[in-house]
Amino acid sequence: MNVQPYLSFEGRAQEAIDFYKAAFGATELFRIDAASGAVVAQLSVGVATFWVADESPEHSNFSPESLGGATARMVMVVDDPDAAFARGVAAGAKVVSPVDNQPYGWRVGRIVDPFGHHWNLATHTEDVAPAEMERRGKEWMAKMASMSKSAGQSYARAGSLAGAAETQRLPFQHHKGSFMRFAGYL
Repeated sequence: MNVQPYLSFEGRAQEAIDFYKAAFGATELFRIDAASGAVVAQLSVGVATFWVADESPEHSNFSPESLGGATARMVMVVDDPDAAFARGVAAGAKVVSPVDNQPYGWRVGRIVDPFGHHWNLATHTEDVAPAEMERRGKEWMAKMASMSKSAGQSYARAGSLAGAAETQRLPFQHHKGSFMRFAGYL
């Protein structure tokens, strides 16, 4: 058994297929071309597979473009997130956050493709014990708050995450080989 994401596009599924081939080296595994011009296709990147299709409001399938934002993110675990990130940007993706080492033991960058889908490009760099992850998390949030203050902005997200973690006493979970729930960051 596996889970295969299904991404919807506002009449631009073919354009998305071309983008994913250029940005991530995707291969087309399966395809249906409807008489209406709509496309449904299954793509693979490495051993991972996902689906792309033109949206169909009559079936409650909407694209980020129609909704005004994405409701989920794709996480692509790669050996070299810096190279994958650069390739995605060169193909037309916009930078959400540059590739950087994260307090939870991953190196991650985030892009948004031309269709509104967000992609985290990442690799696991180290196992981090829960106490160390919590220490690093507090340090990171303080750094973000300080950067926002110096820029004359409030860093509401860091403040709300810190408050939520303290109020709800959310544990930092550690799972070797998978993303950590780091104060809701992922």
